[in-house]
Amino acid sequence: NSLEAAKLNETITVTVNSYDNKVEFVTRNSGHILTNEEDTYFFTEGYSNKPESAPNKKYSGLGLFTLRELVTSKYKGDITLWNEDSDILFKIVV
Repeated sequence: NSLEAAKLNETITVTVNSYDNKVEFVTRNSGHILTNEEDTYFFTEGYSNKPESAPNKKYSGLGLFTLRELVTSKYKGDITLWNEDSDILFKIVV
């Protein structure tokens, strides 16, 4: 998602850390400020904030839902997202 949302020459930061037998992945890139609705529905099956004109729009709304299911169900981990300044961050801990 970060790659799709990034503009030309925009920086995407990915960090990986380990602690207490867990691995933490964090991505950070410029993005829009999440609304309360997006914060609630971002990981819901079928939810997408991509414009109708986006390539492969008909396949939108499954990736983050599927990722959350894998992280929480299969790996018993957690996935969160939030804004810091004008950046959007995703964190996965497994």
